[in-house]
Amino acid sequence: MTMPKDAGRVDGAMLRAAVEGDRPGKRMKADPDFDGAADKAYGVAAVELRQYVDKIRRLNQSKSEIADDLKVVVAEAKSRGYDTKALKYVVKWIDADRAAHAEFESVVEMYKAALGL
Repeated sequence: MTMPKDAGRVDGAMLRAAVEGDRPGKRMKADPDFDGAADKAYGVAAVELRQYVDKIRRLNQSKSEIADDLKVVVAEAKSRGYDTKALKYVVKWIDADRAAHAEFESVVEMYKAALGL
């Protein structure tokens, strides 16, 4: 889906109409400098916003492709007889912070001792 080039653009006249709507009976006088500056500012903001939206969409697409690849790898490991739950745990464990490992292991050891294991 392609959007028109000026989609989402707010110009000075639109801004003035919005302000006039808030203050009935009090009209703002025409200010071409304001209109030009507002047109430029909102035009730039719309372009920048569109760039962010496009970038997020591309990254989401990449994320879904990576998730699909991950499913294939996990399915392959499962078909070869590996326990996928344990495999995922090991991956998380490797990626975790070393301090978190030490803290976790000490808590596990404390629980084992408390249970007499």
